[in-house]
Amino acid sequence: MTERLDRIEAILLQLTERQDRFQVQLEQSTQQLSERQDRFQVQLEQSAQQTRQLIQETAEDLVSLLGTLASDLDALNANVNAYIAQSNAFLASEQRDRAEFRQQMVGLQTETRNILRELAQRRQSQNGDA
Repeated sequence: MTERLDRIEAILLQLTERQDRFQVQLEQSTQQLSERQDRFQVQLEQSAQQTRQLIQETAEDLVSLLGTLASDLDALNANVNAYIAQSNAFLASEQRDRAEFRQQMVGLQTETRNILRELAQRRQSQNGDA
């Protein structure tokens, strides 16, 4: 029976040693996990800070670009309006020139008809005299 008790004590001793080793390993693993979590938290905070900074810089750039775009669009709008006004003035001037040209052509046609009529009358009178 003492032999059995000795074996049981030996087994209990081995279990105690294993439990102690397991406890040490568990504590080490817990410590490593805690350190990793701390490092990850630091990295996460750094990443969040960098992201906030990048967003802020990007937002400032976007505001600047949008301001420039608005200014450029205003300038383009002014140029388009000026071009439209210039085109309208040109078309109005061209209409006046065309009306004047038509009037001159009508006058020329009338004068040509009068000259042709006069020539026809002269021929008739010359033919009548001959």
